[in-house]
Amino acid sequence: MKLFLTYAYYLAKSIVNRIVFHLPVKRYPEVVNFAITNTCNCRCKMCNVWDPDNVEHFRVSAEDIKNIFSSNLFKKVKYVGLTGGEPFIREDIEEIVGAIIEKVPSLRGVSIISNGILTDRIKNIVPRIRAKCREREINFSIMLSIDGIGELHDRIRGVDGSYASLTETMHALDKMNEKYSFCATIVKDNIDHLHEILNFARSRNIYIKFRLATKIDRLINDVTRHIFSFTREEKIKIAKFMNMLRTCYEDNLNRKIFYRSIVDQIIYGKKRLAGCHWKNIGISVDPEGGIYYCAVNSPKIGDLMDVKGASAYFDKINVRRRIIRDKCDSCVHDYTGIHDPVLIFKSLFDFLKPVLVQIGYYALYVISPIIVPLVSRMKIKRSLPLRQVFITGWYGTETLGDKAILAGLIDNLRSINKEMNIVVSSISPYYTEETLCQIDGSNDHTVIRKNIIDTFRAIVRSEAVIFGGGPFMDMEQMNDVLFTFLMARALGKRTIAYGCGLGPLHAKRMKLITRYILMLAGLTIFRGEKSVLKHSDMLFDLRYFVGTDLSITYLLRQGEYDPGKSGDAPVLVAIRDWPVIYCDNKDKYVEIKQRFLDVFFKFIKNEFLDKKIKVVFFPMHTFYIGGDDRLYFKDIQKHIGEHPLVEYFYPDCTLDDAVRMFKGSRMVIGMRYHSIVFGCILGIPTLAIDYDAKGGKAAEFCDLIERNDVCVNIKDISYDRLHEISEKIKKYDKNGSDIMRSIITGISSSGIKKFKEYLSR
Repeated sequence: MKLFLTYAYYLAKSIVNRIVFHLPVKRYPEVVNFAITNTCNCRCKMCNVWDPDNVEHFRVSAEDIKNIFSSNLFKKVKYVGLTGGEPFIREDIEEIVGAIIEKVPSLRGVSIISNGILTDRIKNIVPRIRAKCREREINFSIMLSIDGIGELHDRIRGVDGSYASLTETMHALDKMNEKYSFCATIVKDNIDHLHEILNFARSRNIYIKFRLATKIDRLINDVTRHIFSFTREEKIKIAKFMNMLRTCYEDNLNRKIFYRSIVDQIIYGKKRLAGCHWKNIGISVDPEGGIYYCAVNSPKIGDLMDVKGASAYFDKINVRRRIIRDKCDSCVHDYTGIHDPVLIFKSLFDFLKPVLVQIGYYALYVISPIIVPLVSRMKIKRSLPLRQVFITGWYGTETLGDKAILAGLIDNLRSINKEMNIVVSSISPYYTEETLCQIDGSNDHTVIRKNIIDTFRAIVRSEAVIFGGGPFMDMEQMNDVLFTFLMARALGKRTIAYGCGLGPLHAKRMKLITRYILMLAGLTIFRGEKSVLKHSDMLFDLRYFVGTDLSITYLLRQGEYDPGKSGDAPVLVAIRDWPVIYCDNKDKYVEIKQRFLDVFFKFIKNEFLDKKIKVVFFPMHTFYIGGDDRLYFKDIQKHIGEHPLVEYFYPDCTLDDAVRMFKGSRMVIGMRYHSIVFGCILGIPTLAIDYDAKGGKAAEFCDLIERNDVCVNIKDISYDRLHEISEKIKKYDKNGSDIMRSIITGISSSGIKKFKEYLSR
C-alpha cells in the first residue's frame, strides 16, 4: 500500500508539473550544475574536457562566485552540484562551497563528483565542507567515479594507478566515517563488467548508480563518440543490466522509473519520458561563469561575469524550447527530475499488473473444469507442410539451459521443414531475439510479446503450438500455458508439450492446472521417468511418452571433452542462490543453507585452492528474472574472500561460448540443472548437487544416465561426500562417457521420432 501511495503521489506531482510547465510563468532555477574547472588529472575515454585546448582561460574565483550567486537569478536555488574536470584540483574548493552557502539562503543540498585521485586533499577537505553544510542544515554528498575494477578502471580513465588512488581515497573516507557513493559510466569497454562493478559496491554497502556515456557539448566529446556508439547487442546487455537494477537493486523509486525509460529508449526506440529539471528549473554554469540551459545540448546563452548576464536565462527561453523540441526526446543523460505522467503510469501498471493477472488466472482456473473437457474433444485441423509453428514457454527469461532447449527444439523443427517460420512468445522480446540470433542463423523467426492479442494472432497463423521445454511446476505462469493451449485447441491447432519436466508440484491447484494443460496436448513427451512416476496420480488416463531434455539435441552435436587438453584447466563451478521453494522444511531452510555454504566453500578451498587449482564461478543464468547468478557472486566472495586462484565470470555469453567454457575445464561442479546436463553430455567429470531437498531433476537426470553415484542432495551434503565424489570423477572414464552418451542418444532419438511423426501426419 505504501508503494502504491508513493506512485500515486509521483503521478499527481507529475500531472501538476506538466500543467505548470505549459503555463506562461517565470520559473527561477532551483538546480545548478556548476563545473568549477575543466582541468583534470584523468584522460577519460568518454570525455575530452581535459585536453589543454579545452581548458578554461580563467576560472571564476570564490569572490566572483559570491557575486554570481548574489544575483536574483539564484534566489530559489535548492541544490548545487560541483563538477569538473576534477573539482578537488581547485585549491579554493572549500571557499567556493562556503561562498555558495553564504549567498544562497534557500540552499538544501551540495554535491561533488570526483575521480578520487587526490586522496590527501579529499580526506582533508571533505570533513570541513561537511561541517560547513551541517552548520546550515544543508545536505552534503560526495560521489566517486568508478568505471571498472583494477586495470579496467585505469584504462577507461586513461591514467595508470588511478584505481589504486581511488581505493586509497575510499579507505581514507571509510576510516573517517565519511559517507560517499559511487557512479559508474557505461562505455563499450566495461559493458561485460557491470555486474563486477555492482558487486564491488554491494560488498562494501556503498550505493552506486549507473549512467550511459553520451555526447555532451560541455565535455567536447564528439570526437570520442565511438566509445559509446553502442551496437544492438551491447544495448541488449545494457537493458538487461538496467532492468536488473530497477527490480533487484534500486530502492529509489525515482531511479527505478528512470532506468525503465532508458531501456525503452535504447531497445524500443521510444522517446525519453524520464524527467529532467533542466527543462524548466535547471541551469548549468561553466568555470568562466558562462551559463547554459543544460550541459548536454545547450549553447552558451550568457555570461554571469557580465552585469546583465543573468537576464539571458529568461531572455533566450526560445533556445530552451528548441532544445526540448529537437533534442530531449532522444537524450539518455542521467539528468533527472519529475517524470512524465505516461512513464509513471506505465510503472504503476507494472506494479499492479501481477494482481490483475492473478485475478484473470483465478477466473481461468474456475472455468477450466467445464471448458477444458469440451475443448479437448474438438477436432484438430491437420495441414501439411508446416509453414509456421508457435512456441511458448519460459522465454524472455531464458537461462543457458533454456537457450539450449530452444536450440534443440528449433533443430528438430528445421529437420521437418527448413523453410518453416518459427514464432516464439516472450515476456522480454529483446532478450529472446538475442537468443534466437545466436542459435538460429536462418533468422526465419519472429518474437512476439506475451499478451493475449499477439498470442491469438500467432496461433491463428500457425499449424502447431508447442510448449517447448521447461518444467510444469508451482508457478502461476502455468495459467498462461493453459490459456494458450485452450485458444490453440479451440482453433483446431495441433498442441504439443515437448521435453517438459514435472515438478516441483505440490499445490493442488497447480497440479490441476498441469492436468488441464496435458488434457489439451495432442502429444506429450516428458524429459524423465522418475518425476512422471512420482506424479502418476495426476496423469491417470492421459497418454504420454518419456524422452529427454531438449537441450541434449544441441549438446550431442558439440563433440566431447578432451582430457588430454585439461592441463592447467580450471574447475568450473555453477552454483546458484538456493530458493526457499526447493526446501521441504522451511523452518530448517536457513540452517540447511548455512551448512551448505560452510561445507561447500571448505571443500573448494581444501580440494582445489590449496592445491593451486584455479576455480571459476560461472553463471548459467544472467537475467534478472529467475535470479541472476552473478548477483550471488557477492555472497560467494564474502565466504571465500579475495583469492588469486578464484575467478568470477561476469560477461553474458552465447551457447557456443558456454560450451567452450565447459570443455575448457577439468571438472564441473553443477547446481543449476543444465550445468549438470552440459557437463555430463559433453563428457566432463561432473559433480552434481541436487538443490531440491525432496529429490529433483538433478538426481533424476543422474539416474537416467546411470550416474547417481556422482549426485548429492543439498540437505545431505557433507565434506566427506563431496570429497568422495570428487575423487571418483577425477579420472576421466572414456568407456563410461561413451555408455552414457549411448543411453541418452537412444532415449533422445525416441522422443524426436514421436515428435516428428506427430507433426508429419
